[in-house]
Amino acid sequence: MSCLPLRCCAWPLPGALLLLPLLLSSCNFLRPTRPPLPDIRLDLTEGRLTNAKIVEEPAGTIDAVFFALPRKRSFLEGFINGMVVDAKGAPVPGIGVTVEAPEGVPDQERNTFEAAFARGETDPNGLFRIKFTLPIVKGRVDARGKLVYNKGWQRAEAEGKTAYQPITTRTGFRLVYERKSGTLLFAEESPRMVVVPILSQPAAPAPAGPW
Repeated sequence: MSCLPLRCCAWPLPGALLLLPLLLSSCNFLRPTRPPLPDIRLDLTEGRLTNAKIVEEPAGTIDAVFFALPRKRSFLEGFINGMVVDAKGAPVPGIGVTVEAPEGVPDQERNTFEAAFARGETDPNGLFRIKFTLPIVKGRVDARGKLVYNKGWQRAEAEGKTAYQPITTRTGFRLVYERKSGTLLFAEESPRMVVVPILSQPAAPAPAGPW
C-alpha cells in the first residue's frame, strides 16, 4: 500500500501545515517495523561486566515550529564484577572497592567521573559489584580509571583489628562500548586482587616499677 498523496498546492497553506504530521505518520504506520537490535551484541568482557544496557534520561527540550520536543541523553549502565582473595586463594569478605579517575584529570572532571561509579564491597564469597552509569558521547563510551582496593586499610591496623593489605592498592582499567556495533569490552591490569592479612600486635605491658 502506498502513502497518501500529498497535494499541498490544493490546500490553503495553514491547512497543509496542520495535516502534514498526520500524513507523515500514516506513511510510517504502513511501513513494516523491525524489532530493535539488542544494546549489547558482542560482549568481550569475560563476565567482568554484567547487566549492561542503554538507559535514556531527559535533558531539556528542542524547540520546533509549533511545539517543543523532549531531548534525551543516552547512558551505558551496568556492573563491574571482581573478586578478592588471600594468598591461599580463599575469598575475603568486607573489602571495599572504589573507582578513581586517572592522574592529571582536573578536579571538576574527576568528581564527575568518580560519581558515575558506586562503591562496592566483597560478599562472603569475595565477590564485589560496582554499578556504573556512563554517558554515551558520539555513539561511544571510553572510560579509563583505577580500581582502588581496601582504601585506608591502615586505619583498621591502628584500631587493633586485622587489616588486609592489597598486593597492589590500585589497578588500571578501561571500559569501551561502541553503540553502532554493540561491542562491549573491559580490561583490568589485575583481574583478581590478592590481599594479605596484617595482624595488629598487642601493646606491650608497661614496665613494673621498683615498688
